[in-house]
Amino acid sequence: MVDTSKAKHELSPCIKYVVKWFDENGFDAKLTTYNTNKTVFEVSKDGVNDRFEITVSREKMDKMKDYMIFFANSFDMKCENERIKRELGI
Repeated sequence: MVDTSKAKHELSPCIKYVVKWFDENGFDAKLTTYNTNKTVFEVSKDGVNDRFEITVSREKMDKMKDYMIFFANSFDMKCENERIKRELGI
């Protein structure tokens, strides 16, 4: 579930896409910053926490799918790092 209660105005189409993507891909997320310059979410999945940021200059609908795929790959690598740290006791 994505908490967007901190948004003081209507979400842009790009941010609506991000919210939908988080929901469809099993992320818990909370919108922490939403202004004209930057949008920030705190996200978690499977016990791993991360931060997702997007700037206005990156908000292009034709690139959002690729941007979210990039985030998913990055998050998967972070999950793998966390798993390895647990195994090593770090």
